[in-house]
Amino acid sequence: NADQQYEWHLICPDCRESQMPALRHFVWEKDKPETAVYTCAHCGTAHDFKNESRLKASGLWVETKNTGWLKKAFWMNQWASPFANWAETIREFLDAKDDRSKLQAVVNTAFAECWTENGEGIESDDLFNRREDYKDLPEGVLVLVAAVDVQDDRLEAEVIGYGEGEESWGISYKTIWGDPGQPDTWERLDALLLTKFKHENGHSLPIAATGVDSGGHFTKEVYDFCKTRFHRRVFALKGMAGWSRPIVSAPSEKKYGRNPRPVKLFMVGVDEAKRVVHGRVKIGKPGPGYCHFPESYTEQYFNMLGAEEIRTKKIKGVEKPYWHQTRARNESLDIRAYALAILNLLDPAWELLKQKLAKTDNTETEEIEETEKPAVRARTKKRAGYVNGWR
Repeated sequence: NADQQYEWHLICPDCRESQMPALRHFVWEKDKPETAVYTCAHCGTAHDFKNESRLKASGLWVETKNTGWLKKAFWMNQWASPFANWAETIREFLDAKDDRSKLQAVVNTAFAECWTENGEGIESDDLFNRREDYKDLPEGVLVLVAAVDVQDDRLEAEVIGYGEGEESWGISYKTIWGDPGQPDTWERLDALLLTKFKHENGHSLPIAATGVDSGGHFTKEVYDFCKTRFHRRVFALKGMAGWSRPIVSAPSEKKYGRNPRPVKLFMVGVDEAKRVVHGRVKIGKPGPGYCHFPESYTEQYFNMLGAEEIRTKKIKGVEKPYWHQTRARNESLDIRAYALAILNLLDPAWELLKQKLAKTDNTETEEIEETEKPAVRARTKKRAGYVNGWR
């Protein structure tokens, strides 16, 4: 950000052009850094170690930016240093290239360059370009869930449709601006959650269940909202790190307030949930797990969805994965993880849902809309995500 910027360049004795030396300018025989030659990018002349001292003595500062005078910045690396020869620097690189942490140190200190770590992420542009034109709920949608992320000045909410094989369709993404500490903000969210969405076969589907993140600055407000709507399957969630955690766990009773009142709180293993989301958005063709997105979704939505990537770091000699956030906002990724947890809680009976949606009689349709909840299998064994007696 400096107003004036300078790089330390070396001058080629043959063409008299200058360049800032970098690893890409050197060539050497395999595992023999002492054979290194320095190549001029302008004329292609290769200079061996005999010319190293002469080249380094030719160095000068070259101005690369001048937009003011308040701040000046100077950039030099070890390739131009009189205290380390080229062979030593290349040997440092070769010794470190198979160890990420050592390689980062060489890039930062010897090359004087920023470290860029390639992680396992999502290509936001690819997802944006594959958006589809659908207005009503597509034929494959059998159940709707919603998830809500609570920010200091707004609520971010997405309604997602799921079908067999947990194929999904983004239906609606809304930003509800307002102070989450005020009732009006939650009233507008409640209106969204009570919305029924028209299916392309003529039915209208309600939102079967909702998860609201309670981990921010408005935990009490989330508890208040979810406690009085538990009968509508509006659940308070809290994300927990740890790769060994299940996507969702059975609820615990959390007491809060001056007169302690219990609310059921579901823990979400966000590391694993995000991993599943990442895997599914990379599926290339419709079918089990595939994610559909409508044309109404903005570029910002996909940037947030791809805001984190899996990287690894060495802890006590063992490479371990972790989530690294590459962009400032990641709400849509968090929401997708919470929606997956809610779907795990529902555990829909897909065949029964298909039968209900296949009904064509108007009386039967009205009954589905008004009185029936989406089918949920009754589990006989306790496992991750099991909820007892939740009908």
